[in-house]
Amino acid sequence: MISQNTIKKPKNLKKEIAAASLREDTDESLEELIEKANEATPEVRTKLKKEIVRNKKFADFIKRRANFVCEICKQSPFIQKNGKPYAEADHITPLGGDTNGLDSPKNMRCLCAQCHAIVTHGAEEEIRKLIESNT
Repeated sequence: MISQNTIKKPKNLKKEIAAASLREDTDESLEELIEKANEATPEVRTKLKKEIVRNKKFADFIKRRANFVCEICKQSPFIQKNGKPYAEADHITPLGGDTNGLDSPKNMRCLCAQCHAIVTHGAEEEIRKLIESNT
């Protein structure tokens, strides 16, 4: 067992990395940061998280109903390591917040990971291009 005294923990590794990233990006400065990161144990923190509870059965139903095929780009699912097809259930109107979207199959669709990422995080222009190219 490794004792706590043998693990080097730079006190301000995050600050050192932030300061170094403001300097010129060189192979030497990158190597220096990698060396420091390799000497440090990852920081652990505890978070209190508030989230909207989703009904997994609705998501499973939506994916099975679409046979795991993306409802935007029509891409077939890839098969996961566990042998099951992969797809994501998307809420058309986002849950809660200002939109007050519901966790209901009527407000859900089956998407591939790429389309889900675009409609969730993409700029309006990216979303419009995605929809137009698949209609």
